[in-house]
Amino acid sequence: MVGEDVALRSKAFRELVEQVTVALADRGLAVPAPGIAEIVEQRAREVAEQMGISVTRALGYADPQKLAASIAEAAHAADLPIRPARDTVPVQVSAARLPRLTAGLAQAGRYASLNGDSDTASYAFELISDLSLMIDQPRSGQVTLERGVLIEAAAVLTRASEKVKAGEWSGCPCGSIRGQHDLDTKLVPVLAAEAARTEQMLTLA
Repeated sequence: MVGEDVALRSKAFRELVEQVTVALADRGLAVPAPGIAEIVEQRAREVAEQMGISVTRALGYADPQKLAASIAEAAHAADLPIRPARDTVPVQVSAARLPRLTAGLAQAGRYASLNGDSDTASYAFELISDLSLMIDQPRSGQVTLERGVLIEAAAVLTRASEKVKAGEWSGCPCGSIRGQHDLDTKLVPVLAAEAARTEQMLTLA
């Protein structure tokens, strides 16, 4: 078991995950890296057991294209979160707009996490990371972002606002905090407004 765990943290494993990611991108698909790694790991263990070989050798037999095909099939069957490959066209936006966008995504991610939607939570925090890494020419007051970051951010904010509005998400799902309903209600227009502002940035860009 220890040997298997080491193999699944190895350079060969990481490279295989990267190859599968590229193969999925060629299909116009983007699946979160944890989902890809989980399937690659599961498949490597299965092959190792079936063939009576080590996980390391099983990784060597893996075909990135076949793995990508199986992941795409699972994703379309709603077993995995999936989204179109990101629009990478660069756009210039005001750096002053980013703090509110980041704060909105943090709230969306927090609510998603509290209410069991780990995929949306991961997506929101991934976008926050992207926003912090893509800053360009900070002294000019402008930043360069991929267009897809804004498109996806608006989608995450919209999803969060709709879920909270429908009563499906709450800042306290257990219902033990008095006044939480009022807090949730106040958050809805904040998230919706930030989604609208993000979409406006696309129009201005």
